[in-house]
Amino acid sequence: TLETERREAEAVLAYDFSPDAAFLALYNKCFSTPIQQYTYEVCFYKSAAQKEGHSSQNLGSWGRWEATPEGGAHSVMMYTNGGSCWNGPSRSMRVELVCGDEDYVVSVQEPARCEYHMEFMTPLACRQESADRARRELEATGVPVTV
Repeated sequence: TLETERREAEAVLAYDFSPDAAFLALYNKCFSTPIQQYTYEVCFYKSAAQKEGHSSQNLGSWGRWEATPEGGAHSVMMYTNGGSCWNGPSRSMRVELVCGDEDYVVSVQEPARCEYHMEFMTPLACRQESADRARRELEATGVPVTV
């Protein structure tokens, strides 16, 4: 119904897409990568999953941003309250956004029981300071840099 669509749109508008709304470009887009017998998938601002064959394990639903000193306030996306883990916590996925020239799942690890870490490359994570530093490093090597 129209009322349901309106409520869903209001909920989306309440999400924190960053001050300049840059991460709106990732909203509801899904990316996956195969690692050993599993395929790991993240659907931005929705959910994360671990798939094997026809089964899927919920690794969490979109929860919040976490800040890091290197990346600032919008550098880690937390997916929480995933499926229960036998003798452990509910599953969760920490997605660290790193600067790169395309949207790509770089890696997925399980550093602690049922706590997954994904590194996701995206140009949206590139901050002006990082670009300026890279430009200075290139210029220092004698590589001509045009803007």
